[in-house]
Amino acid sequence: MSNIAEMLRRASFVHAGGEAIQVPGFRHRECCMTSDKAGFLFVSRGSLRITLQTGAAQGTIETETGTVLFIPPSTGMMLQNEFQLAAEAVLVGVASACPEDLQMLESLHQPKAAAYALIARPFRMPQARQIFEEFLTESPPSDLAGHYRLQSHLYLMLSGFAHAANKPNATAMNLGSYVEHVRQFILKAADKPLDMEELAQSSGVSPSRFYRTFRQHTGMSPLQYSTQARIRAALRLMSNAPASVTAVAHAAGYEDELYFSRLFKKQMGLSPTEYITAANRKIAVVSPILNGDLSIFGIAPQITFERNALNRPEQVLDMLYSAKPDLIFAGGPLELALEQELGRIAPLHVLHWKTFSWKERLRRMGDTLGLRPVAEQWLERFRLKAENARSHIDTFWGGEPALAVICMDTHYTIFGADSRKISDLFYQELQLAVPECIRGTHGKKLLSLHEVAALPCENIIFLVPSGLEQLELARMEQNWRNLASEGRKKRCLFLPYYGALHYNAECYSSLVDQCVWRIRAKLSLC
Repeated sequence: MSNIAEMLRRASFVHAGGEAIQVPGFRHRECCMTSDKAGFLFVSRGSLRITLQTGAAQGTIETETGTVLFIPPSTGMMLQNEFQLAAEAVLVGVASACPEDLQMLESLHQPKAAAYALIARPFRMPQARQIFEEFLTESPPSDLAGHYRLQSHLYLMLSGFAHAANKPNATAMNLGSYVEHVRQFILKAADKPLDMEELAQSSGVSPSRFYRTFRQHTGMSPLQYSTQARIRAALRLMSNAPASVTAVAHAAGYEDELYFSRLFKKQMGLSPTEYITAANRKIAVVSPILNGDLSIFGIAPQITFERNALNRPEQVLDMLYSAKPDLIFAGGPLELALEQELGRIAPLHVLHWKTFSWKERLRRMGDTLGLRPVAEQWLERFRLKAENARSHIDTFWGGEPALAVICMDTHYTIFGADSRKISDLFYQELQLAVPECIRGTHGKKLLSLHEVAALPCENIIFLVPSGLEQLELARMEQNWRNLASEGRKKRCLFLPYYGALHYNAECYSSLVDQCVWRIRAKLSLC
């Protein structure tokens, strides 16, 4: 960031008109910057929650009167007014004859590890109201003097933006987004050496604040998190088609295989050699819900089947006979004849997912694989993770009931306290209070968002497919609030899930991570 001023000095920009934006109380407006133009948004009246999205990068920020915000090219915006009084803003366009100049401005938003975070850099400037109003009254300028006056105003904005981008302090929202993307960066680069000091310095805050926020977010330090990610990567490398311990250590980012072996045993409760002996077998999974449990052990099944595949048992049996697995896992109960036939192919272990809790099922799978220590180590880390999440939940929800809703393609589904799929995580592990309106409810399809909003619960958790974009989620929240009577809806939280929403360890772990990050992001906007 030290070269920002020099980069701006060499670039050439021109103002591209102004636009007044009015947002009535409890309503929202959407607009978009084109690919050939950036912009500066000035909040001239009221408070606005602004959601930005450009490509895969997205972010949300709470603004007040007097805030100025840079808007990159090709960025969609939603401006939400959550108060009764109307809010107003002015958007001034920024163009350049050289596309690289606009790209340079856009690149100033993105720290090294935040490839998918749109980092907002709000700032204030003297006489901002007068300056932005001139773009409304005098654009396009009637003479050359007017043109240069507006150009001078534009460069005042660019100067303010350069100063904000160069600040050593970051907003809580920016830091929370940055920490989440550092976490993802660590997971994706587990086999590469990471410079933690460089990541801390790129956060825009002091290293101590970055490390403290990372621990609040994940329950562990960046180094501990990186170690765990590398060990998990090593599990995957050693299962199914194992390489030598030396090769695995090097692939996981450890040059000293002896140090790696000691660390692995400390983390997993058994040596790499013991793990390879237990995990090196061909496993078939008949019930897809069990894949998320098996992945905790670092094992991918040799063959697996889609949900309801056992409705065509002959096809399943033919594929299993051809695959010749060493072990078969299936959910239960199974018909006796099918269970006997599966047992003739390979040793069969039926895990009745409706009978056992997900934790007990994971332990039983560990016993079958000879990897019970791996299961216990993982469950202990999950306990600490859930404990960290509960502290955030207590702060966010304040002990109030919250309704969990799954967003499907054509409807919404709610689950009550007697449905394990949702209650085991949200109402037991995370200890959310159960709304009275769903006590005794197992599962109910709601045909519209209007029916969800009509339920007598002021707080809601939407479980949404991970592919939904930030602007879509913002629209959903705005619609949920608009459908309810004024002032009755309080807090809305979106938790993305990846793949199918299954009752298993992998899914629950991901949802807890998302819960902490989304709550921390929400709290920073309050």
